[in-house]
Amino acid sequence: MQDLKSKIGRYYKENEMKIWVIVIVFILAIIITQTLNNKVKEKRNVVATDGTSNSYYNHEEEENIETIEDMENTVASEKIISDPEKEERLYYSTLDTISTFVKSCNSGMIEYAYELVSEECKKEQMPTIEDFKTKYYNIIFDSKKSYKTSLITIGKNDITVICIDYFDDFLTTGEINDENKITDYIIGIKENDVYKLKLLGYSEYMEMENNQ
Repeated sequence: MQDLKSKIGRYYKENEMKIWVIVIVFILAIIITQTLNNKVKEKRNVVATDGTSNSYYNHEEEENIETIEDMENTVASEKIISDPEKEERLYYSTLDTISTFVKSCNSGMIEYAYELVSEECKKEQMPTIEDFKTKYYNIIFDSKKSYKTSLITIGKNDITVICIDYFDDFLTTGEINDENKITDYIIGIKENDVYKLKLLGYSEYMEMENNQ
């Protein structure tokens, strides 16, 4: 017995480092496994209250659907899931078009800016480039402008409504002045696979809201 203890003691001293490495690795493996299992359980138990997360729809289907109402709610949620990519594309494409439009106006490229105006807007409000200059360009872009946008609504009838505030250009004036702010509602529309802008869209936006 004493001889066995002596052998074990000698083996431990000769392999102390290896033994502790094995023990530590074993403990870490247990901790990592438990942590992953807990995260999986937490994820399964999360129920979204508003269906959205960081501008993306986030829906987790319940495992047990027992009533017709539950089934209908699940179908409705799945319909929402199919929209985010489309809505994101509509939104950012409209913002890109607005950015190009403002840059063109600031650079005096009036004809190019006019090309970004939707055909519907041209027909109803500014059928010629002179109308565009009189009703929009000369009023807003009498000097270089900075701008700020905020999303009003998106996805309805494949359009995006953006509220845009124009300010005197900060780099030109050296200050931000809200007193001379000009606000417009711009509606982003896809025409022949190209995103165009319907300017002066506040009245149409209000009409859309009233018809809901």
